[in-house]
Amino acid sequence: VAGSKLHVSRQTFASRLRQYSSTVSNHEQKIALVLGSSGALGSSIVTQLKLNDVVVIGADVKADEGADAESESSIDAFIPMSHEHSDYTVHDLTKLLKMGIDDLFEDGQVVFDAIICANGGFLMDKDSGGDSVTDVHDRMMLMNYNPVMAAHEIANDHMTLDEGLFVAMGAGAALNNTVPGMFGYAASKTAVHNYVQTMGKLTAQTAGIGKKLKRKTDGAALQYREKHPFMKELTIVGILPDILDTVANREAMLEGEDETAVEAITSGWVKPVDIAEEIKKWVMLPDLRPFSGSLVKTVTKNGEADFVIVR
Repeated sequence: VAGSKLHVSRQTFASRLRQYSSTVSNHEQKIALVLGSSGALGSSIVTQLKLNDVVVIGADVKADEGADAESESSIDAFIPMSHEHSDYTVHDLTKLLKMGIDDLFEDGQVVFDAIICANGGFLMDKDSGGDSVTDVHDRMMLMNYNPVMAAHEIANDHMTLDEGLFVAMGAGAALNNTVPGMFGYAASKTAVHNYVQTMGKLTAQTAGIGKKLKRKTDGAALQYREKHPFMKELTIVGILPDILDTVANREAMLEGEDETAVEAITSGWVKPVDIAEEIKKWVMLPDLRPFSGSLVKTVTKNGEADFVIVR
């Protein structure tokens, strides 16, 4: 974005990329694309990946104005996912991502070791500022599902053939029936779950945890992998938090609560850094990943987060 302190110059990014290229042959440094990089979760993921010297390309509808471009934990480059003529359809978001990649890399030549979809949002059907239920459903799909599908299109062209990772954010609340008023949100997150499980079963990889088990698949899956070679060693995982412990969620959900009540309520919320640290492990150590197609629910008790495969 012209004038944005997070959009590094071509010269600066080229210098960083040369450093990356000099080490990538030895697998000393990885490169990741993080959608939703400006949000509370996305920025935590960026920070954790940068701690391991991962080259991080951020993408979001707007830049993180609170970030320090000179910090070692800041993204290396930013792709804006907004445009005055964009309707945020899968087609529009894919086009914006491809344009950003072509702008940053010569002829769009880049291979991502990980694509992480940290995008998302929440609206109640009945508390939508005057919007109809249909409008809320559309907005939930635009915020929660469409970016995942756009990221999938990018993976088709730019995912590594060597143990790639694709992570998408689902929701624990969408695993079962939800309360009235959450139909739009739950539908969009259920669509993400379906994507993860469907695509996960098309990959050849079934398990990490210190072993390499190859999936026994039918002819259709084998044909799909022949057309999309990156799927042979790709791990696709969905992370399903219940409530993220963010400033925005505290302001929206804890107004009027006393300190004791706040502590009790948030003891079951998951901190963005806990999810970010888990994703970092999966990026850096493929053997620690759950099997491809897993839905991994975050379970927090007394402030301690655990990650449990539920499907």
